[in-house]
Amino acid sequence: MSFDSRPQSGGELPVYIYNADQRLGNWRVKVRELWQYRYLLRNMVVRDLKARYKNSILGILWSILNPLFLMVVFTVLFSVMANNQIRDYPIFVLAGLIPWNFFSGSLTSGTTSIIGNSTLVKKVYFPRELLPASTLLSNLVNFAFAFLVLIVFLYIFGIGLTRHALWVIPILATQLIFTFGLTLLLGSLSVFYRDVLMILEVVILAWFFMTPVFYSL
Repeated sequence: MSFDSRPQSGGELPVYIYNADQRLGNWRVKVRELWQYRYLLRNMVVRDLKARYKNSILGILWSILNPLFLMVVFTVLFSVMANNQIRDYPIFVLAGLIPWNFFSGSLTSGTTSIIGNSTLVKKVYFPRELLPASTLLSNLVNFAFAFLVLIVFLYIFGIGLTRHALWVIPILATQLIFTFGLTLLLGSLSVFYRDVLMILEVVILAWFFMTPVFYSL
């Protein structure tokens, strides 16, 4: 870490000012520093999961029940009432809802991660990127539980898994990088412009209906 110390008059302790600009040009230093603080990232992820399901009877089961309830709603609306001809529509919509919930949840919580931890940011130094990263990973845990349920439903409906399921790995990696980049951008902007979160809520809603989650491409 590089700090500049400015001695204070009257025998006061020096104030240490962190110069972030010195490290912007070397991304390897940033990655190495994030790895050094991996223990803090792990604790933040555990903290986010505990805070999310605090005083909840079902706890982390909500990560499974939420997409299931939405699956039932969309199945009734678009398969029964609208007479949708999509084969195995409950599986179709569940396969779209699970990654969408992961994306929207990560983006929303990541945008407010820096503001929500402002007291921690002001007290001690650590890589600020850990805050949106922790929200991303905690939502990834919820995604993993919901994805297991999707696999179970695939076999219940007689579909199962084929070698094409391996595409999940590069697609999920792409989504992780894309979502993390957006949370870094929006999280930084929200520090200066609190309107970002209000605008994001509208964008997320519009994005959902413009994306083939519950209808075919």
